[in-house]
Formats: sequence, C-alpha cells, structure tokens
Amino acid sequence: MQVSEETRKAYALGESVKTMRIFFPDINLTIKNNAIHSETMVLKESLMEGSNVEFVGCIASSFEVTVHGVLAELKNQRIEVYLRADNTEEIPLFHGIVNSAKMQTNKNYKKIVAYDELPTRGSIDVAGWYKGLSFPISLQDLRNNLFSYIGIVQDEQILPNDGVIIDRQYAPNTLQALSVIKAICQINGAFGIINRKNKFEYRIPKEMFEEEDSFPPLYPPFYLGAMVSSGDGTGWTTEDFAFYKTIVHVCDYYLLRRE
Repeated sequence: MQVSEETRKAYALGESVKTMRIFFPDINLTIKNNAIHSETMVLKESLMEGSNVEFVGCIASSFEVTVHGVLAELKNQRIEVYLRADNTEEIPLFHGIVNSAKMQTNKNYKKIVAYDELPTRGSIDVAGWYKGLSFPISLQDLRNNLFSYIGIVQDEQILPNDGVIIDRQYAPNTLQALSVIKAICQINGAFGIINRKNKFEYRIPKEMFEEEDSFPPLYPPFYLGAMVSSGDGTGWTTEDFAFYKTIVHVCDYYLLRRE
C-alpha cells in the first residue's frame, strides 16, 4: 500500500503516538483508543496455508480486539479499522464483517472477532448467474461479471490468462462463488486476497521467473484439452507445455468442479 514518506518515518519511530479508530458504518459507531483494551489487537493475513505452495490463496483475513464500555450489538455489522501515527495520514488496516462480539467475564469488556467479506460473499450460490452468462466468454469478462454479481470490488489488474475463452459445458445445480474465484486464481498462478482497501487483489509472484517482463501464465490458454488463441494472436503449441511440470486441470472442468 502506497503511503507518504512522512507516514513511513512516523511508523519507523518508536516514540510516535499510534491511534486506532474502529468504525461501524451501518450504525455510525466509532470506537477510539480510550475504549480499546491495550495489547488485545490481533490482525491475521495470509496468502497460503501449510508448507506447500498452492496458487489459490483466498484465505480470509481476520481482526480481533477487546473493547470496553460498548453496549451496542455488533455481530454481523460491517467494521472498518484505521491507524494513524502522530499527525500523519490515516491508513486503512482492515475491512470486514463482525463474526462475534461477546461480553467477557467481567461484563464490561467485549471481544470482537471479524473476518473480511470473502467468506460471506464467497458462499453465494452462483449457479443461476453462470447459467445466465452468454457463451463463449473470456476469463476476464467472466471474473468481472462474477465479482460484480457478488458485490466485491476487484483491484484493477490484467491477469496472464484473461484471454482464455470459456465455452458452456456444464449446467450446475449449485456452485459456490468461492470455488470459481479459487479456480480463476489457480489458472493465473495468483494468490487471491482482499486487501486493506477492501478490494480483491491478485498477487502474482513474478520473482519466480528470471525476467519479470516476460512472466508467463501458470497455465497456457486452453479449454477441454484443445489449444486456443491466447488473445494476442500468438496461440500455443505442444512445445509450450515443456515449460510446465504438470497441467492438471482443464479450464472449464476446474472452474465448475464440485467440492
């Protein structure tokens, strides 16, 4: 996230004063430092789980904090968290939805646990949305259409396999949005995460390749086992697959596989 040099220096200085602001927009409630129990904030963000690298990500970030003197019902409320060092700009730290807000033993402290919107929006059944698409459709148009449908804003990015053309091959009765999102990430060799600006971001590790400017997609453009154009007129041949250790999913099949 881009911040000013003044902000960077303020956070680097141990003696700078840090202030947090927790805001619940739907009930217009603000919680400031004086109501936050010290050393209770926990922010977890991750691109992957376990020790094996899998290009999917889509792991929900979480935020925990204990506050006092807050009587409002906070469960299921949207939450925004901001941080400021001295008098510098306020930077976003977390956006999400409160999963639980339970009073502690002394009845004055309340522990808040929140997750970003990926679990909520990702659980939406998009089978009807898929059946209503006009095929064939590019992967770029499909993902833009999907995120608009489930109400998540994407970070503006061009992905390596946006030119993949997808044809209709299935008529699923149920289909979770998160399954489609994970497939889009894996096809593009990307980790998906909702960033601190509350936008879905594709993080692609270009440093895996010697020349950053010639970064290739993880999977060459293809569907149903047949080579198709990459969208730039170059196409692909069987020699292109020598670069990859394994090609384990056909685009259409993986996009719509059942869990």
